[in-house]
Amino acid sequence: MRLLTLGVMLICAVLVLNACSSGELVSAYNPQEDAKKLQGSWKVTGTTFNGQRMSVEDIGNTRLTISGDQYTMAHNGGTETSTFTLGVGGPRTIRVFHHENPLASQGFYGGTLTGIYELSGDRLRICFDVTCREYPRSFDTGRGSRRGIYELIREK
Repeated sequence: MRLLTLGVMLICAVLVLNACSSGELVSAYNPQEDAKKLQGSWKVTGTTFNGQRMSVEDIGNTRLTISGDQYTMAHNGGTETSTFTLGVGGPRTIRVFHHENPLASQGFYGGTLTGIYELSGDRLRICFDVTCREYPRSFDTGRGSRRGIYELIREK
C-alpha cells in the first residue's frame, strides 16, 4: 500500500514538472487583465434577488458600461456611476464603491457593493452581497440570502 501511494505521488510530481516546463499551467489570477476584458458595454439579460427572478419587463433595457474604473448602470432613463476594483477580497471579487455612508461608524453597512464575478467570453455574471458585509463564496441567491445576480452579455 505504501509503495502504491509513493508511486502515485511520483507520477503526480512528474506531471506537474512536465506542465511547468512546457508552460501549460493555468495562469495566475490577474485583476488588471480582467479589468481590461470587462471594458465596454454590457446588456443585462437576467437578474435574481433573494431567490426571486426578475421579469423581463422589470429588467427593461438595463445596461452596464465599464470605462476605466468607472462602473455606470443605466436603467429606465437614469444612470448611476460608481467606481470599481477587482481582486480586493480575493480572486474574482469585485467591489463597487457607490457612495460614502455617514452611518458606517455606527455599524451600518451600505455605500459599497461586495461581490464575485465570472467572465466567460462575452458573458458576465456578477453576484453581490447587498448587505455589503462579505464577499459571496458562490453564486447562490436563494431565498433569504440577501444576494443578487446580474447576468450580462457584451454588446457588439
